Amino acid sequence: MRARAARLDISIDALQSLLLAHEPVEFINAIAIPTSMGLRDAGPAVDDAPDTVTWPAKIEYLVGLALSGPPGTGHAPTATTDKAISLLGDVFDGASAKQLLGATSRESTGSHHLDEASLLFGVEHLFDRMPGYPRHLEQIDAEVFDGHRSFYVDQIGFNPADVGRVVRRRATAAQKRADHFLPIVNGAMRQDPETAAVALKELFATLDGTRLWGPASVASDAGIAAEEIEAMLAFFSTTFGSQPAFREPTDENLFRTRPCIDLGTGIFFVPDPWALSAAVHLRMAEEVAAHPTGTIKRYRHHREDGHERLVAKAFRRVFGDPLVGQGRHYASPSSGPGEIDVLVRTEWPLVAEAKAHGLTDAGRRGAPGRVKRVSQDLVEKALDQTHRARMYILDEAGRSFSDREGGAARPELDGEVHGLTEIVVTFERMDPLGRQGPGIVDLAGYRVWIICIADLLMVVDLLPDPGAFHHYARVRAEVATSGPVVHMESDVLGAYMKDRIAQVSARAAAAAARALPVAAYLVTGNPGSGKSTVAEELRVRGITAIDPDYDPDLSYWENRRRYTRTARRGAFRSAVGASARGLDDGCASHAGDTVTTAQRGAGPIRSRRTRCAAGGRASAASRAR
Repeated sequence: MRARAARLDISIDALQSLLLAHEPVEFINAIAIPTSMGLRDAGPAVDDAPDTVTWPAKIEYLVGLALSGPPGTGHAPTATTDKAISLLGDVFDGASAKQLLGATSRESTGSHHLDEASLLFGVEHLFDRMPGYPRHLEQIDAEVFDGHRSFYVDQIGFNPADVGRVVRRRATAAQKRADHFLPIVNGAMRQDPETAAVALKELFATLDGTRLWGPASVASDAGIAAEEIEAMLAFFSTTFGSQPAFREPTDENLFRTRPCIDLGTGIFFVPDPWALSAAVHLRMAEEVAAHPTGTIKRYRHHREDGHERLVAKAFRRVFGDPLVGQGRHYASPSSGPGEIDVLVRTEWPLVAEAKAHGLTDAGRRGAPGRVKRVSQDLVEKALDQTHRARMYILDEAGRSFSDREGGAARPELDGEVHGLTEIVVTFERMDPLGRQGPGIVDLAGYRVWIICIADLLMVVDLLPDPGAFHHYARVRAEVATSGPVVHMESDVLGAYMKDRIAQVSARAAAAAARALPVAAYLVTGNPGSGKSTVAEELRVRGITAIDPDYDPDLSYWENRRRYTRTARRGAFRSAVGASARGLDDGCASHAGDTVTTAQRGAGPIRSRRTRCAAGGRASAASRAR
């Protein structure tokens, strides 16, 4: 590892001299376009572009290095760009080795949670440029900026929410133009090489054009006024030679917040158009810091308010308007007035706090002091708020809330509440805090799901069913304390969709069983109703379930009479197939099924039966939430 780190300076010198000797737009495009399309082969002479997700960070570094000096003029043949790709791999390999050596040699902060979080933030800063999927970033920007469009047009000349739309529409228009030439190239390649060569030249020009932006042409593609496009590009732009001190990938890179290069001809070079979407809030925070007393500081309030609204909207998409309350106030007998940003009014409530704090570039690079500060400002305060809500609801049996502090309170929760899941939703992606944040503020082992808003929108897209989402939230909070180490929300979501993270689900169910008066579920139903699948799903989630498939007295217990009548009429009614829909830690939703719960109580075990209507919810089982 020391040898790899020692080669870092040699690799940087070779790459920098190669880059600054050639015309930068041609040179960077020759690398950025093929790698972004996965067209580079993974071989000994090139980096592993098709097999990794690091290319956005590598292109960002390459352009940052191009900004360190005046642009060259030389033509870059394929052999030269292949060499540059290989050197890029060497640079990042050396930078990674140097980073790990620095982490192991650095004096400990005294908190292994803080040490680990600082290292993970540094690794993310080096390799990860994924703030969220474009569709979710657009939703976030629309919620923050669209309601204040005239303010931003007046302040900076454009609406920041239009950035993602411009990138998407520009990409769509470029794809349509490329699609026009591809059939011509393919059809004429053998029969008419001359026509094919002309079409191929037009195709390459089209691809280059996706990175060269003129305000008029972009305005035509995006359907937005040219003067606003020009203001947008200027706001996000820099020039060649603007950061002569930049050298290593871990250095502060101006290109991260200004991913456009003003060529001085009315044309802007945009090496990675999607980096514009990722830079919106970083650049806005930079602008506010540069003008702390200016009216642009209203952005902070717009960001906070928009963030809280969008968190509430995300939960409403899953649970519906009646079950989701935003800005709910309560009066605790022990701790006084309190507020919950979002309350999901189920029998096992979800309590969410929306935090719009940001992390500086130093914090992104893993500076322990900055990481600790944001943990205190964000995680500690959020957990204090959610814990107070937990105490009010569970320990003090608080059920009433109001729209404002001191307002008239009314009951919003059912009398029977057996548990509660705490969620913290950050505005920016801060994955290392999801696991290490509570430990940094001396709350290690605290069950809480910490997630960024972009990832929350992703989870809502993939788990829109109330039962599935509710169960995932509870399992996710359990994962944070004793489950597998989570570096990306998409990883744990994928594991959940595979097997519900069975081991963690079992622990969560066991913890719930200690709080709930339910010992087991007896699943009965008509033949073909899916009762065996329901029982198996419950067992996967760690819930004791009885499938009496070979005991007619139990299998057809309550439903036999209806089944017999249907059979006599000669019309067999197939039941609704089993699925995860309607399941919520044991909540089943199937036509003709009966879920029987054996309950723990002071006396003998009692049995309770509940009919499930098609598309409905078994109330006995739903009380297990």
